[in-house]
Amino acid sequence: MLKVVLDSNILISSLLPSKLVPIREALKLAKFTLVSSPPIFNELLEVVNRPKIASIIDPEAKSRLIELIRENALFVSPPKNPTIIINDDPSDDHFLHAAKTAKANFIVSGDKHLTELKSYAEIPIISAKEFLAKLSLLK
Repeated sequence: MLKVVLDSNILISSLLPSKLVPIREALKLAKFTLVSSPPIFNELLEVVNRPKIASIIDPEAKSRLIELIRENALFVSPPKNPTIIINDDPSDDHFLHAAKTAKANFIVSGDKHLTELKSYAEIPIISAKEFLAKLSLLK
């Protein structure tokens, strides 16, 4: 089973009418194991509850996704790690360290701070489009 770290922007986009809905569907169908950590999950909760975001997503879909993550994600507690993304967005380090701790197969992100790295600890950092293509190969 693939272990995958999904950036918050990917999870939130999967709640909108977008090309990323199949990622949420694949998560529901356990096509991959979502890797998370307390800082990643807390960031997701904070972002989906921002008034601007909360006003455009379906509250029921949001609740189902949060419950799905709570019940099914592989939560890891990475040790104190060195800072990778220093100036632009140090919170992105949480995704990198969780992936390394879980020995994830992929980090999926639309965030340029992450995608510009291309990989971390030999874990590819790929776009949602690339991940969807990989999921279709798993059928």
